[in-house]
Amino acid sequence: MIRLQAQTADLRQETRMADIRLATPKDMFELLMLVKEFTNDATELHRWNKDKTEQLLSNLMSNPEGVIFVSELDDEVVGFLAGVIQPSIISHMKIAIELAWFVNKNARGSARAIQLVSAFEGWAKDNGAEWVTMSDIPSISDLTPLYSKLGYSLTEKAHSKRII
Repeated sequence: MIRLQAQTADLRQETRMADIRLATPKDMFELLMLVKEFTNDATELHRWNKDKTEQLLSNLMSNPEGVIFVSELDDEVVGFLAGVIQPSIISHMKIAIELAWFVNKNARGSARAIQLVSAFEGWAKDNGAEWVTMSDIPSISDLTPLYSKLGYSLTEKAHSKRII
């Protein structure tokens, strides 16, 4: 636990220089607004529930195996990446899994999205993850070319079916 706190403090210092930093409870309103913006283009599977979103974001901020990085522009949070480290079900390796990654439309086209991924990768490595898993929602945006450019390869696909 002490090692994680020291690494997190070092990471706070490194990422602050690039306008990327760890989220704090003071960021909650802006994070909720970003998630709401994301859901405007999302499928029914990714519909907005403020209370659930707020609970998950709060849990990630307080969980040493969870993280939320934010990107700021002119003192406004314009993007975030939330993730968690989990053990693999079939081996002893740890995997960092991106839960949500979004940059608002006004801040796209800059390096912010890539900086968020880089911060997440650094945090994951510092906390013992061997792999980072990123996802996208093709109906919103196919990020395969970007992921390939960043060194990622397609390893799994998910299929969803509404049952109620």
